[in-house]
Amino acid sequence: MAEPRGALDEVLVIELGEWVSAPFATRLMADMGADVVKIERAGRGDPARDVPPFATEGDRDTGALYCYLNAGKRSVTMDVDDTAGQRILLRMLESADVFVTDLPARALRARGLDPAAVLPRCPHLIFASVTPYGLSGPYADLPACDLTACALGGQMHPTGMPNREPLRPAGFQADYLAGLHAFGATVAALYDAKICEVGGLVEIAAVEAMAASAHSRGQASAAQAAGRSGETPATGEVPVPDLARVVDGPGGETLRFPGPPLRMSVTPLEPGRPPRLGEHTEAVLVDDFGMPPSELSRLREAGVL
Repeated sequence: MAEPRGALDEVLVIELGEWVSAPFATRLMADMGADVVKIERAGRGDPARDVPPFATEGDRDTGALYCYLNAGKRSVTMDVDDTAGQRILLRMLESADVFVTDLPARALRARGLDPAAVLPRCPHLIFASVTPYGLSGPYADLPACDLTACALGGQMHPTGMPNREPLRPAGFQADYLAGLHAFGATVAALYDAKICEVGGLVEIAAVEAMAASAHSRGQASAAQAAGRSGETPATGEVPVPDLARVVDGPGGETLRFPGPPLRMSVTPLEPGRPPRLGEHTEAVLVDDFGMPPSELSRLREAGVL
């Protein structure tokens, strides 16, 4: 019997993202078989690595949030604030199918990594941007977080007690929803690119994703929002499939966390092992992209990688 294949086998995805939104989008792509290369800050990595609990105490490669969002990826350390790092990343994008980033517009422009700079050089590429407020408009360059997207997107309006301030939803709801939209839109863009042989920009704003979700809740939710009665729905068991998946951790630990929120019969989704920081830098840059080992050593000594 043939080995099960992933729906995104042979798709190369470059991720330049941190925390939740972009990593969640690419985690779903990795589950579908895509080769996801995660670019992380040299020497530090994704700040999500610092969020406890840890499978192995003191080992920041084993944090629950980081492992859940980055299972099945390869990690490459790179300083994209350095011009040498920017040149390496652009060379990688020339061979990639998808670029997913959560950097805001101003940060992309400052590094020469905005769509206007990248897409003419890589016309085949799907450039997926997932940010709080989008790449244009009056809010594009404002500081933001999951809380502000939840508030501006309307999700906090129906929460809390009467005559009191609204409450934020638990967790990273705006970031997860934005990541899920980015995943779906990017896969659709890949299908279009296969037909038209040209890439393009996929733009997701978390505030728009939240507003669309809040609107879909309908009149009942709007009535609750008007009075914020404070009532909570009845609780009980919900008949759902087994959501847990068991995978190996970076150090051989056994990790158990929720699996992908979708199932496919012909091309099943299989979470892989989360990477250690920079674990695949040499394999990706030397073996996959042809960088001379001497150049790799020089860039590591300079702190670029």
